[in-house]
Amino acid sequence: NNPHSAPQYKFADMIKHNRYTVALYYNIAFREGKFASPYFDGKGIPTVGVGANMTSEHIIRELLNQKIITNDTAVLLRKFNNLTPDERSVLNQQLKQIKLSENQIQQLFVKSLTIAEKDTQRVLSRGKWETKTDANGKSYMVWQDNVTDNSIWQKMPASVKAVCVDLSFNTGGNQLAKYKNFIKAVKAEDYRRAALELLD
Repeated sequence: NNPHSAPQYKFADMIKHNRYTVALYYNIAFREGKFASPYFDGKGIPTVGVGANMTSEHIIRELLNQKIITNDTAVLLRKFNNLTPDERSVLNQQLKQIKLSENQIQQLFVKSLTIAEKDTQRVLSRGKWETKTDANGKSYMVWQDNVTDNSIWQKMPASVKAVCVDLSFNTGGNQLAKYKNFIKAVKAEDYRRAALELLD
């Protein structure tokens, strides 16, 4: 197989011709894999579809909404970290009965991506670079932590949005906020520096 046929090499091109969310679906599905049946990830968390954490509340609700799981299974998933051996055995048997259709996999992904997008917008709205002028009339930039900047999302290129949402999707919720230097670089529109920060 030609490694350059892998989706990540077409990512930018896909974003140009589709919504970045479509590009993310194919890119993340290539990286994470796409599973119709539940499996346990590297941390032992039950996962299904394209990286859908089955213990996350929004995924549990969607699984219930689509009648993929029962209320009993939902109860066990919600207390996953505190299951007794017997409960874990029951849950494992219930998970073996699950097999998602392609449409169900996509719906779960959309739900997770919507959450990741909202988390990304919330994190990026915190803090702002402001221009100051010194006594000699020279301008310089100062980072203000306590300022809200809701305009950043609208100004960001689709490719940068995709990277930020992808990062949020993989780290989960407020974990994105830990990448402080990356966020500052993004908000300064210094995307080369932002990329380097992810390598550190």
